[in-house]
Amino acid sequence: MKKQGFTIDRPKSDTDPVKITFSGDLSINSLEDIIPSFTETLAGYSHFRLIIKDVETLDLAFMQFVLSARKTAEQLNKKIELSFKVDEETKLILIHSGFAFLLQNNVVN
Repeated sequence: MKKQGFTIDRPKSDTDPVKITFSGDLSINSLEDIIPSFTETLAGYSHFRLIIKDVETLDLAFMQFVLSARKTAEQLNKKIELSFKVDEETKLILIHSGFAFLLQNNVVN
């Protein structure tokens, strides 16, 4: 059974990032729940850490969301960090799909 989930941990201090963790079903099916909460959070904070881990399903739609989040944060002069805590198979899929740069260059100011 595929689980889907994301959590938003708001910081106690203005200097700490908002931690948004994505896990489980990271596909087009989960984006309907993710996007409204993410958009609202993006408006209220200036520093974010997106953590992608415990992936069961990962598709192009979710990766487009990650790229869009990164670009939007950059355009709004917000800091965003990406952290991929994924298994080797998922890393290879990301690399061979053209997303290796997200694994290497993961901080945008």
